[in-house]
Amino acid sequence: MWAFIYCVAFSPSLSTRASIRMSAGVAVADDAAARRLWCSAGKPLLRIGSKGAASSHANGLADLCSHHPFVCVKLTGSTPDTGLSQLLELVAAGPFTSATPVLLATRKGRRGGRDALFSQQSRVDEVCSSEFHDSARDAALASKLEDEKWAAIREMRAGSDADKKGGTLHMQQHSSFKQRAPTPIAMANSYDTLEEFEAAIREYLATLPDGAIDDPSLPSALNYNELNFNGRPDLVEGCMKFGGYLKVSNDLGVPVRVGVKRSGDEPTPAANVARKAVTLFNMFGKAG
Repeated sequence: MWAFIYCVAFSPSLSTRASIRMSAGVAVADDAAARRLWCSAGKPLLRIGSKGAASSHANGLADLCSHHPFVCVKLTGSTPDTGLSQLLELVAAGPFTSATPVLLATRKGRRGGRDALFSQQSRVDEVCSSEFHDSARDAALASKLEDEKWAAIREMRAGSDADKKGGTLHMQQHSSFKQRAPTPIAMANSYDTLEEFEAAIREYLATLPDGAIDDPSLPSALNYNELNFNGRPDLVEGCMKFGGYLKVSNDLGVPVRVGVKRSGDEPTPAANVARKAVTLFNMFGKAG
């Protein structure tokens, strides 16, 4: 009985266990989190060859982890596991100007070698959560739909221009169509400074309905899904760049409500715009 109470009351968080397991060179992400991480992982940002890891690799990794939610490292050569062990020893030795990287997961490379994922310890809980990856996927989808929408508009305009030059434009065919300005969705914006990003956050918060920030029935105002719901994938990327939405929320005094979600059948503004974009493409994507 007392053992059970001890386990519940004193069980360390994932980020706390990260520092313990890191010292032993053990990946901190469980199987489910590792699958999510690998699905979202991009190309390796750091490569370590047959000569093994050097202090420059460890410093470069720490710098990369300070600018990315998590970083993929590619280890090649005949003994990639040895290179990984060397890197972990150098990382553990530190110190770094930025936070010490933590090993999240490893796997055999598709073309040989070994791949490893690292993140800052303060971001382990965030990047291992399903919410983080769902929001990143939604942001990427919103950006893709935005690109497709403008591509369809450009194609439509190109076809119209060609018809005008050839003197074959038939206005009566589209007399009922009036081009309207698209409902604004903020394009992904790379905020160069924290001050610039915080100003954008405050401007966004000022547009929310009265009481929405403190409403316990609504998700946190800077929750990734909530930002995507309101058509602000640029702020999602900004939060990821400057430490995650939990850190940004705490720094700006915005209440955090973990686990609160909107109704699944409530359509998002971004979804409505995407639906209009698809309709526009179907109607006029083959103009000319």
